[in-house]
Amino acid sequence: MPEHKKFVVIACTGMGKILASVGRVAAFLAQERDPNKFILGNLPAIAAGIENAKSEIEGKDIITLTGCKEKCPEKILRRFSIPILADIMISEVYRENKTLKPKSRSDIGNTGLQLAEKIVEKLQKIIIIQKEEKCD
Repeated sequence: MPEHKKFVVIACTGMGKILASVGRVAAFLAQERDPNKFILGNLPAIAAGIENAKSEIEGKDIITLTGCKEKCPEKILRRFSIPILADIMISEVYRENKTLKPKSRSDIGNTGLQLAEKIVEKLQKIIIIQKEEKCD
């Protein structure tokens, strides 16, 4: 039986940023709901140069969830010449859904969870687009 194509989701780890907290929750939700499609990339281990963390994501399509303008996931992956398929700017998703304000960085609350759901929807759309492009 052929292995399903998996997408690596690498979330921002900005511990002091509320939108980074939302992104981390979204990454876990995506992987929890569809482990055949999503695996989590370990950004701190990649940043530290841990070979196992880098080799686990080699050859897979990577989607980053960026929490702020610093764009740490992109910078770290670029440093190791790891290509990114797509990036979701969490601040843009929030701008599109202003009523879904997260409660705090340590507890995103119900509205933050709803915002994380919007990010998961964007992840799903990226997968659909990839399938359509492969079929063309």
